[in-house]
Amino acid sequence: MSIETTVYSTLSGASGVTNLVSTRIYPLMAPDSAAVPYITYQVIAGNAHDILVGAAMSERKLVQINCISNSYANAKAIATAVKAAFVNVGYCTPDRDDYFPQTENHRTSLDIALIG
Repeated sequence: MSIETTVYSTLSGASGVTNLVSTRIYPLMAPDSAAVPYITYQVIAGNAHDILVGAAMSERKLVQINCISNSYANAKAIATAVKAAFVNVGYCTPDRDDYFPQTENHRTSLDIALIG
């Protein structure tokens, strides 16, 4: 299973996440028609684990998860649910916040380090 598949299955299988965003979980970017709130995710860095002979058997990837909502409090609540979903799966970094005046949406982003 790819790390990207793990990310999607972890998010879509966590009731704390789906209670807030339903099935609106998208790789890379949400469609223009996507209802808010939603989550996007993307791999932002990665490296293979070195072995002595042959191809690497696993790799470490850093996945950015963006929690988008029309309220700051809800974006933070989604991020909290995402962190809870990954508590036994990967390492979460502290989150970062943004506001987009053109859409009046808030974004809380966090990075998850995964090995797969």
